[in-house]
Amino acid sequence: PTGTAADAPPQAGKKPTTPLTEPRQRLLRGNYDEARTGFEAAGKADPKFAPLAAVGVSQTYRAVGDYDAAQKALDAAVETHPDHPDLLAARADLRYDLGRWDDADKDADAALARNENQLLARWTKARILRDRGDTDAADKE
Repeated sequence: PTGTAADAPPQAGKKPTTPLTEPRQRLLRGNYDEARTGFEAAGKADPKFAPLAAVGVSQTYRAVGDYDAAQKALDAAVETHPDHPDLLAARADLRYDLGRWDDADKDADAALARNENQLLARWTKARILRDRGDTDAADKE
């Protein structure tokens, strides 16, 4: 073979990277402080990534049990991006875990109003319905 790696075609199945790729990898590997720093930097560097970066920051706090900080990160982001379905779904999921089901239900509804295919919002709604005893409705969700 005479070609170099630069001449090789892209690997099949390799996903393109974004500013959130590295922080996500750090989060998955348990490097929560590094991940948080990366998510914060990504959100500041490119405003289009700010909502998802805030979700990542929240996940780093949740991973270490700091649910108040996780809530504050999402609340601040929702104030800036009130119509972002992924933010609303992430906050609904957190609120569900904290036992704030009414608030979680409202956030999930708001997320679904903006994107009817938002999976985390649907999953949160289904868990709320199931836990309230309405298993038929949960199955439909």
